[in-house]
Amino acid sequence: MDNLKKAYNLKDEDIPVIAAPGGVAKVYGNLVSVDWTLYDVHLRISELMFRTDPDTSRGSAQVGVIEERATISIPWGQAKILLSTLTKVIDAYENVNGELKPIVLPFVAAEAETSASASEA
Repeated sequence: MDNLKKAYNLKDEDIPVIAAPGGVAKVYGNLVSVDWTLYDVHLRISELMFRTDPDTSRGSAQVGVIEERATISIPWGQAKILLSTLTKVIDAYENVNGELKPIVLPFVAAEAETSASASEA
C-alpha cells in the first residue's frame, strides 16, 4: 500500500486501508497471461502442475495441466504503476541474489540433449 500512497501523494490519514467484508483472497500462480481491452489490462493467474493422466491405458503417467486460479483486471494507469513497482522490486532482488534466469525442468533438458544427440548422428 505504501507504493499506492506514494503514487497518489497520499498520507496515511487520507485514506484508511480496510479488509473487504468477505476477507482478502490469497491466490498462488506460477504462470501469468495477459490480455486487454481499450480500458483495462487483464492478468490471468494460473498454476502449471502435473496430474495423473486419467487415460488408464497410459498407466500412472503424469501430464502437465494449467489450472486457472484468478483473473485480475486493472486500468491501464494502474498497470503502468505496477510495471514500475515490479521493475524496482525485481532490480532490488537481483542486486542481492543475482540475475533471475529462466528455469528448465530436468526432463526438458534431457529431451533437448537426446534431440541434439540424434541430430548429430
